[in-house]
Parts: sequence; structure tokens; C-alpha cells
Amino acid sequence: MSTYAEIDATLTAPDQLFEVDEIEIRGVPTHVWKHTPPSLRAVLEQARTQGGDAPFLVLGAERVTHSEHHARVAAFARRLVDDFGVSPGDRVVIAMRNYPEWSVASCASR
Repeated sequence: MSTYAEIDATLTAPDQLFEVDEIEIRGVPTHVWKHTPPSLRAVLEQARTQGGDAPFLVLGAERVTHSEHHARVAAFARRLVDDFGVSPGDRVVIAMRNYPEWSVASCASR
């Protein structure tokens, strides 16, 4: 049986999925996973292009694909800007239950 330290060393080794790197964030040296997408936007784009018509969210009989989710996020983000004047740096509060629409609102407000 492997120890925690052995497992950690294997997962974080060079060229592995959880390889650790050190970068400076706002002047502070910070350990990060080297292969992590740089932003939520990058995660959504990757999901859209790689997930396509595969299910992204499932709630009972409701199914939302990666492509549908991306389209909903883009549409809602556009409404936040055009209809409500939201701009970078503004704070947006989301008060709703944990339904598929929450993911759309959360992603669009970032």
C-alpha cells in the first residue's frame, strides 16, 4: 500500500495532471497546479468545445448539454451588461435555489 507522501509525489510530479508550480499572484509567491485552466471562462470554453452535446447538468428529467449551458451563460451575461449595466468589478448577488439556472447565473456574473 502506498503512503500519502508517495501518492502526493506521484500525482504532483512533473508532467502529471496535478504538477505543482509556483507563480506570483499580486506579489505573493503561490503554489498552484500548473495545468489548471487560468479562469472560469477557460473552463466554460473547454467544456463547450470538448463536451458539446454531452450532458452537463441533470436535474430529474431536465438535461442541459455543455453547448446549451454555454449559450445560456453567454445570453445571460449579455443581459447583465446590456439591461442592467453590469461592468467589470461590479458585484452581482444571486439569491436562488440550486437549480441548473443557478450555474448559468453564477457563471454569467463572473
